[in-house]
Amino acid sequence: KAFVAGLVLKMLLLRFTALFAQAAVRSKNVEQAWWARPLHIWVHANFMARDLFISIFIFVTLTPLILLHAFNSWLRCYDLHLLLIYRDPKNLSKSTRRDELSFETLNDESDSESNSSGP
Repeated sequence: KAFVAGLVLKMLLLRFTALFAQAAVRSKNVEQAWWARPLHIWVHANFMARDLFISIFIFVTLTPLILLHAFNSWLRCYDLHLLLIYRDPKNLSKSTRRDELSFETLNDESDSESNSSGP
């Protein structure tokens, strides 16, 4: 817990310091100071590093899903997305399961009728 608290404190202090430095750089009185240019560069470098870290985090977290989608597109015989929304029919009540079964049989009958009445 202490390690996480230290990281949070360090990140908050860095964020506060960067915002304070950004406000100081924007001030009219600081433009002529000798330390204004290095402070301006430090502020931009800090925000660029944060943006780079966030972009890498987003890329790393989305890469597995992109690879799964690419593999699914390549496979074409089975839809892997159905594994994410699969429901176990054992948990459904008997009446709900009966309704689903009757709906499936109706669909099967309509498919067979449309195939038999073909050209």
